[in-house]
Amino acid sequence: MYVFLEAQKELIVNGIRYGTLKQEELRKSKRKEEKRDDNEHVRKAREKFKYATSCYNCGMKGYISSECRHKQ
Repeated sequence: MYVFLEAQKELIVNGIRYGTLKQEELRKSKRKEEKRDDNEHVRKAREKFKYATSCYNCGMKGYISSECRHKQ
C-alpha cells in the first residue's frame, strides 16, 4: 500500500511539473508573438512616416533633408 501511495505521489508531482513547464512554454511563445506584432507595428508606422514627410531641401516626399541627394 505504501509503494502504491508513493508511486501515485510521484505521478502527481510529475503532472504538476509538466503542467508548469507547459505553461511557461506557452507564456514564452505568446511573448515572442507579441514582440513580433510590436515590431510589425513599428515598421508600418515608420513606413507611414516616411511617405508622409517631405525634404526641406528639395521638397520631394519620401525622405528627409539628411538623406537628400539634391543638396543645395
